[in-house]
Amino acid sequence: MYKRFELLLEKNKVTAAEVSRRTGILKSTLSKWKYGISTPKMDKLKLIADFFHVSVEWLAGYDNPNETFEYQVEISFVDKV
Repeated sequence: MYKRFELLLEKNKVTAAEVSRRTGILKSTLSKWKYGISTPKMDKLKLIADFFHVSVEWLAGYDNPNETFEYQVEISFVDKV
């Protein structure tokens, strides 16, 4: 997660201190994530994702923006008599 956070910092030319100030997430919390002392909880991930206008899934590393996935969903209904 922190690698993507650093990527967003660089891309948006903003510091972790600024993100901390604008999201209310303590700088010490960001440091703990950076050094692997703790992992972010969903509410904090959401704040950061919203700040940078990215998905929580992307920020958490669950999807790859360089890949596209095509899938088809088939829904069938069963009549109950």
